[in-house]
Amino acid sequence: MDKKEYETLRKRYDETKTRISQLRKEGSDVLIPSLRMMNLPSKFMLLETTQDDNLLLSMNNMLSIIRDELSEKSPADKIKELLQRMNSLFTDNKTRELKAVYERVRMMYGALQPQERLEVLTEVQSFFQKIEEYKKNKT
Repeated sequence: MDKKEYETLRKRYDETKTRISQLRKEGSDVLIPSLRMMNLPSKFMLLETTQDDNLLLSMNNMLSIIRDELSEKSPADKIKELLQRMNSLFTDNKTRELKAVYERVRMMYGALQPQERLEVLTEVQSFFQKIEEYKKNKT
């Protein structure tokens, strides 16, 4: 684990904590994001000790989920953004991060209403076509 990655994660954590506090003061319901945040301080202590890259990735993923819950975008828009990120990660051959983002998309897509699924269907199909083309060219 790189010290810069740790500092970036810590900064994202602090920003998210501040955002939750701000939303709570405005009267928003932030119970679920607050509960998710409760696990992170102990994970930071563990991360400092173990320097485990998988733990760092897991914590980044959790913070992304929390930040998504706090955003005002529709679930379909969030998935579209994540699919763009997946395309970028795929192009850069960052498979480990790609898998983590894919898991978030898969969970979010499963929770969508049928009409919302139609909104992102084209982008999802496009990404999987890109993977199929890559497989064809590789073999």
